[in-house]
Amino acid sequence: MHSGAPTHATLGLVAMHISHKTQSSPQWIWSTFIHVDSLQTDSLATCQGKPIPTLFSNPGNAIAPVNVPSQTAPPFLDGQTPTQVLALTPIPLATQEVNRVARRELEKRGSVLQYYDLMNTQWPTDPSAPPTPPGMLPASITNKAGGRPTPVYLINPLMETYFQLGNQPAGPQEQAGTEQTQVFGTESCIGCHSSAPVNSAVTVGPNGVKTAVPGPAFSADFSWLLSHRAQFTK
Repeated sequence: MHSGAPTHATLGLVAMHISHKTQSSPQWIWSTFIHVDSLQTDSLATCQGKPIPTLFSNPGNAIAPVNVPSQTAPPFLDGQTPTQVLALTPIPLATQEVNRVARRELEKRGSVLQYYDLMNTQWPTDPSAPPTPPGMLPASITNKAGGRPTPVYLINPLMETYFQLGNQPAGPQEQAGTEQTQVFGTESCIGCHSSAPVNSAVTVGPNGVKTAVPGPAFSADFSWLLSHRAQFTK
Protein backbone atom coordinates (compact mmCIF):
# COMPACT_ATOMS: atom_id res chain seq x y z
CA MET A 1 0.00 0.00 0.00
CA HIS A 2 1.33 3.45 -0.90
CA SER A 3 1.90 5.44 2.29
CA GLY A 4 3.34 8.67 0.82
CA ALA A 5 1.77 11.52 -1.07
CA PRO A 6 -0.85 10.58 -3.67
CA THR A 7 0.34 10.33 -7.25
CA HIS A 8 -1.53 10.87 -10.50
CA ALA A 9 -1.40 8.20 -13.19
CA THR A 10 -3.22 7.36 -16.37
CA LEU A 11 -4.72 3.87 -16.20
CA GLY A 12 -6.60 1.78 -18.71
CA LEU A 13 -9.85 -0.01 -17.85
CA VAL A 14 -9.73 -3.35 -19.68
CA ALA A 15 -12.66 -5.21 -18.10
CA MET A 16 -15.63 -4.69 -15.82
CA HIS A 17 -18.70 -6.36 -14.34
CA ILE A 18 -22.11 -4.75 -13.93
CA SER A 19 -24.50 -6.61 -11.64
CA HIS A 20 -27.82 -5.73 -10.10
CA LYS A 21 -30.63 -7.40 -8.19
CA THR A 22 -34.32 -6.99 -8.95
CA GLN A 23 -37.52 -8.33 -7.44
CA SER A 24 -37.91 -10.72 -10.38
CA SER A 25 -34.25 -11.83 -10.30
CA PRO A 26 -33.26 -12.70 -6.71
CA GLN A 27 -30.18 -14.49 -8.09
CA TRP A 28 -29.18 -11.11 -9.60
CA ILE A 29 -28.49 -10.17 -13.23
CA TRP A 30 -24.82 -10.31 -14.21
CA SER A 31 -23.17 -8.64 -17.21
CA THR A 32 -19.47 -8.61 -18.00
CA PHE A 33 -17.45 -6.53 -20.48
CA ILE A 34 -13.95 -6.46 -21.98
CA HIS A 35 -12.05 -3.88 -24.02
CA VAL A 36 -12.54 -4.50 -27.74
CA ASP A 37 -8.79 -4.93 -28.34
CA SER A 38 -8.26 -7.43 -25.51
CA LEU A 39 -8.26 -10.74 -27.38
CA GLN A 40 -8.27 -9.88 -31.08
CA THR A 41 -7.88 -6.87 -33.35
CA ASP A 42 -8.41 -6.12 -37.01
CA SER A 43 -4.99 -6.79 -38.58
CA LEU A 44 -5.82 -4.32 -41.37
CA ALA A 45 -6.78 -1.46 -39.04
CA THR A 46 -4.35 1.14 -37.73
CA CYS A 47 -4.27 3.83 -35.06
CA GLN A 48 -2.09 6.88 -35.70
CA GLY A 49 -0.48 4.97 -38.55
CA LYS A 50 0.47 1.94 -36.47
CA PRO A 51 -1.12 -1.53 -36.25
CA ILE A 52 -3.44 -1.99 -33.26
CA PRO A 53 -1.87 -4.45 -30.80
CA THR A 54 -3.86 -7.17 -29.05
CA LEU A 55 -3.70 -6.55 -25.31
CA PHE A 56 -3.84 -10.05 -23.81
CA SER A 57 -3.13 -12.43 -26.68
CA ASN A 58 -0.12 -12.70 -28.96
CA PRO A 59 -1.25 -13.67 -32.48
CA GLY A 60 2.41 -14.19 -33.40
CA ASN A 61 2.69 -17.15 -31.04
CA ALA A 62 0.05 -19.54 -32.32
CA ILE A 63 1.30 -22.56 -30.31
CA ALA A 64 1.47 -20.87 -26.90
CA PRO A 65 -0.49 -22.64 -24.12
CA VAL A 66 -3.58 -20.65 -23.20
CA ASN A 67 -4.93 -19.49 -19.84
CA VAL A 68 -1.81 -20.62 -17.95
CA PRO A 69 -0.21 -18.21 -15.45
CA SER A 70 3.38 -17.29 -16.29
CA GLN A 71 4.22 -17.22 -12.58
CA THR A 72 2.54 -19.19 -9.81
CA ALA A 73 4.69 -18.44 -6.76
CA PRO A 74 6.57 -15.44 -5.37
CA PRO A 75 8.78 -13.63 -5.99
CA PHE A 76 6.77 -12.35 -8.95
CA LEU A 77 9.13 -10.71 -11.41
CA ASP A 78 8.55 -8.35 -14.32
CA GLY A 79 9.55 -9.37 -17.81
CA GLN A 80 8.03 -12.85 -17.79
CA THR A 81 6.16 -14.22 -20.80
CA PRO A 82 2.58 -12.88 -20.49
CA THR A 83 -0.36 -15.23 -20.13
CA GLN A 84 -1.92 -16.07 -23.48
CA VAL A 85 -5.63 -15.47 -22.85
CA LEU A 86 -8.34 -17.30 -24.77
CA ALA A 87 -12.08 -16.96 -24.15
CA LEU A 88 -13.40 -20.53 -24.08
CA THR A 89 -16.97 -19.28 -24.29
CA PRO A 90 -17.10 -16.78 -27.20
CA ILE A 91 -19.50 -13.87 -27.43
CA PRO A 92 -22.83 -15.22 -28.79
CA LEU A 93 -23.95 -13.96 -32.20
CA ALA A 94 -27.01 -12.23 -30.73
CA THR A 95 -24.81 -10.41 -28.22
CA GLN A 96 -22.41 -9.41 -31.01
CA GLU A 97 -25.35 -7.72 -32.72
CA VAL A 98 -26.26 -5.95 -29.46
CA ASN A 99 -22.67 -4.70 -29.31
CA ARG A 100 -22.80 -3.39 -32.88
CA VAL A 101 -26.04 -1.46 -32.25
CA ALA A 102 -24.80 -0.08 -28.92
CA ARG A 103 -21.43 0.90 -30.40
CA ARG A 104 -23.08 2.98 -33.14
CA GLU A 105 -25.08 4.94 -30.57
CA LEU A 106 -22.16 5.36 -28.17
CA GLU A 107 -19.92 6.54 -31.00
CA LYS A 108 -22.43 9.26 -31.88
CA ARG A 109 -22.17 10.50 -28.31
CA GLY A 110 -18.39 10.32 -28.22
CA SER A 111 -18.50 7.92 -25.28
CA VAL A 112 -15.44 5.83 -24.43
CA LEU A 113 -17.85 2.97 -23.70
CA GLN A 114 -17.92 2.35 -27.46
CA TYR A 115 -14.61 0.54 -26.96
CA TYR A 116 -16.05 -2.22 -24.79
CA ASP A 117 -17.77 -5.46 -25.75
CA LEU A 118 -20.48 -7.10 -23.69
CA MET A 119 -19.41 -10.74 -23.33
CA ASN A 120 -22.88 -11.84 -22.21
CA THR A 121 -25.50 -11.42 -19.48
CA GLN A 122 -26.48 -14.20 -17.07
CA TRP A 123 -29.91 -14.15 -15.46
CA PRO A 124 -32.43 -16.59 -13.90
CA THR A 125 -35.10 -18.01 -16.21
CA ASP A 126 -37.08 -19.53 -13.31
CA PRO A 127 -36.29 -17.43 -10.23
CA SER A 128 -38.35 -19.63 -7.90
CA ALA A 129 -36.47 -22.84 -8.77
CA PRO A 130 -34.47 -24.02 -5.72
CA PRO A 131 -30.77 -24.86 -5.99
CA THR A 132 -29.91 -28.42 -6.99
CA PRO A 133 -27.84 -30.27 -4.34
CA PRO A 134 -24.24 -31.31 -5.16
CA GLY A 135 -23.66 -34.59 -6.97
CA MET A 136 -26.86 -34.53 -9.04
CA LEU A 137 -25.45 -33.95 -12.52
CA PRO A 138 -26.10 -32.13 -14.72
CA ALA A 139 -28.44 -29.94 -12.66
CA SER A 140 -25.94 -29.61 -9.78
CA ILE A 141 -23.87 -27.58 -12.23
CA THR A 142 -26.48 -25.99 -14.48
CA ASN A 143 -28.72 -25.03 -11.52
CA LYS A 144 -26.21 -24.79 -8.67
CA ALA A 145 -27.54 -21.42 -7.51
CA GLY A 146 -31.19 -22.02 -8.29
CA GLY A 147 -33.22 -19.99 -10.75
CA ARG A 148 -32.12 -22.11 -13.75
CA PRO A 149 -29.77 -19.41 -15.10
CA THR A 150 -28.94 -18.79 -18.73
CA PRO A 151 -26.29 -19.14 -19.96
CA VAL A 152 -24.92 -21.88 -17.72
CA TYR A 153 -21.42 -20.39 -17.77
CA LEU A 154 -20.35 -16.76 -17.79
CA ILE A 155 -16.92 -15.50 -16.74
CA ASN A 156 -14.70 -12.62 -17.76
CA PRO A 157 -11.67 -14.04 -19.59
CA LEU A 158 -9.44 -11.19 -18.38
CA MET A 159 -10.40 -11.07 -14.69
CA GLU A 160 -11.23 -14.77 -14.23
CA THR A 161 -8.82 -16.30 -16.73
CA TYR A 162 -7.95 -19.39 -14.71
CA PHE A 163 -11.54 -20.49 -14.15
CA GLN A 164 -11.43 -21.53 -17.80
CA LEU A 165 -10.25 -25.13 -17.34
CA GLY A 166 -12.43 -26.55 -20.11
CA ASN A 167 -12.86 -30.34 -19.98
CA GLN A 168 -12.39 -31.59 -16.42
CA PRO A 169 -13.82 -33.99 -13.85
CA ALA A 170 -17.02 -32.55 -12.42
CA GLY A 171 -15.78 -33.05 -8.85
CA PRO A 172 -13.31 -30.17 -8.63
CA GLN A 173 -16.07 -27.74 -9.50
CA GLU A 174 -17.70 -26.41 -6.36
CA GLN A 175 -21.16 -27.56 -7.31
CA ALA A 176 -20.53 -31.22 -8.11
CA GLY A 177 -19.18 -32.89 -4.96
CA THR A 178 -16.81 -35.77 -5.71
CA GLU A 179 -18.37 -36.67 -9.07
CA GLN A 180 -15.68 -37.76 -11.57
CA THR A 181 -17.78 -37.54 -14.74
CA GLN A 182 -15.94 -35.56 -17.42
CA VAL A 183 -17.65 -32.22 -18.12
CA PHE A 184 -16.86 -28.85 -19.68
CA GLY A 185 -16.58 -26.14 -17.07
CA THR A 186 -15.64 -22.49 -16.61
CA GLU A 187 -17.72 -21.54 -13.52
CA SER A 188 -20.20 -18.66 -13.70
CA CYS A 189 -21.16 -15.40 -12.03
CA ILE A 190 -24.29 -16.78 -10.36
CA GLY A 191 -22.64 -20.09 -9.49
CA CYS A 192 -19.63 -18.49 -7.84
CA HIS A 193 -21.49 -15.76 -5.97
CA SER A 194 -24.09 -18.18 -4.61
CA SER A 195 -21.29 -19.65 -2.48
CA ALA A 196 -20.71 -16.33 -0.73
CA PRO A 197 -21.20 -16.58 3.06
CA VAL A 198 -21.53 -14.22 5.97
CA ASN A 199 -18.89 -14.97 8.60
CA SER A 200 -20.82 -16.56 11.46
CA ALA A 201 -18.26 -17.17 14.21
CA VAL A 202 -14.71 -16.44 15.33
CA THR A 203 -12.02 -18.81 16.53
CA VAL A 204 -9.01 -17.69 18.54
CA GLY A 205 -5.75 -19.58 18.16
CA PRO A 206 -3.22 -20.26 20.93
CA ASN A 207 -1.26 -17.18 19.82
CA GLY A 208 -4.37 -15.01 20.15
CA VAL A 209 -4.90 -14.65 16.39
CA LYS A 210 -8.56 -14.42 15.45
CA THR A 211 -9.91 -16.34 12.45
CA ALA A 212 -13.36 -15.79 10.99
CA VAL A 213 -15.51 -18.87 10.39
CA PRO A 214 -17.64 -18.67 7.21
CA GLY A 215 -21.33 -19.38 7.47
CA PRO A 216 -23.33 -21.37 4.89
CA ALA A 217 -23.52 -20.64 1.19
CA PHE A 218 -26.26 -18.22 0.12
CA SER A 219 -26.13 -16.41 3.47
CA ALA A 220 -24.54 -13.28 1.95
CA ASP A 221 -27.10 -12.76 -0.82
CA PHE A 222 -24.60 -13.37 -3.65
CA SER A 223 -22.08 -10.82 -2.33
CA TRP A 224 -18.52 -11.72 -1.34
CA LEU A 225 -18.01 -8.29 0.24
CA LEU A 226 -19.62 -9.32 3.52
CA SER A 227 -16.89 -11.91 4.16
CA HIS A 228 -13.92 -10.57 2.19
CA ARG A 229 -14.20 -7.04 3.62
CA ALA A 230 -15.31 -7.93 7.13
CA GLN A 231 -13.06 -6.62 9.90
CA PHE A 232 -12.64 -7.50 13.55
CA THR A 233 -13.61 -4.81 16.02
CA LYS A 234 -10.75 -3.38 18.04
